[in-house]
Amino acid sequence: MGRCAVYDVQIDGSGTVRYDGKEFAAVKGPQEAHISADAVHALYDAFAKADFFWTFDSYKALVSDLPAYTMTISFDGQKKTLVDYDGLFAGLPKEVAELEPMIDNVAGTAKWVKGPSP
Repeated sequence: MGRCAVYDVQIDGSGTVRYDGKEFAAVKGPQEAHISADAVHALYDAFAKADFFWTFDSYKALVSDLPAYTMTISFDGQKKTLVDYDGLFAGLPKEVAELEPMIDNVAGTAKWVKGPSP
């Protein structure tokens, strides 16, 4: 209902970042960048530390007009997806919620989502 940016971002094991801006993002369509192997490993370690694989698949509060986040991690034949819709209110562990801005920071999505800084 609101004007939250809608976009996908993927980071693969080699450090390739793939962004696809959809609605209300400064940059629409696909973009690509690269991050260091150390950044990929740090992100993986954060998922492991947050016990991401032991979470529920969905944390949804019974409210409307809030941003929703979907996070997926896959490696070594394992895959886990989690949907967060005001999840902290619905029991989402804080360490897992902190992964959302971390993914954006590591991927550098601000340049596409918000546009260039003044």
